[in-house]
Amino acid sequence: LLVACVLAGAPARADEFRDHYERALSTFRAGDYPGSERELRAAYALRPLPALLLNLGHAVQEQGRYAEALDLYDRYLRDETSLTAAQRLDVDQYRQQARLIEAAPLIVGTALFAVGTIGCALAPTIGWLFLGRVIAGINSTLADSGLHSR
Repeated sequence: LLVACVLAGAPARADEFRDHYERALSTFRAGDYPGSERELRAAYALRPLPALLLNLGHAVQEQGRYAEALDLYDRYLRDETSLTAAQRLDVDQYRQQARLIEAAPLIVGTALFAVGTIGCALAPTIGWLFLGRVIAGINSTLADSGLHSR
């Protein structure tokens, strides 16, 4: 009797999975990345397929959550055992892109801090000194806003 109940529920679960997955694809294409993430997580709860981790990684990366995307890409690489070398290379490129985008504000902030500090050291007038301090201070503004915090 228990087996019959489980088997009777299987087609409904397959239909539910397919509905979530199709909605995830359509919401992603429409640019609704939170909606896509929600649907992918629901699909993954029904059938934890490794390929869904890759799609989830894309959805969270599009929302600016790069550390989480990196974690999902790593889980995909770990769980998907049948990847070709070319497929692994593709995922590595996604990972590198997420790392670069995540680090960009830190790099820009550090460069602005260096330029501002040098400007302060070489400032011929108080106005130039003030401008150098403002430029150097942009780095702390980026840090406070969480733009380059992981």
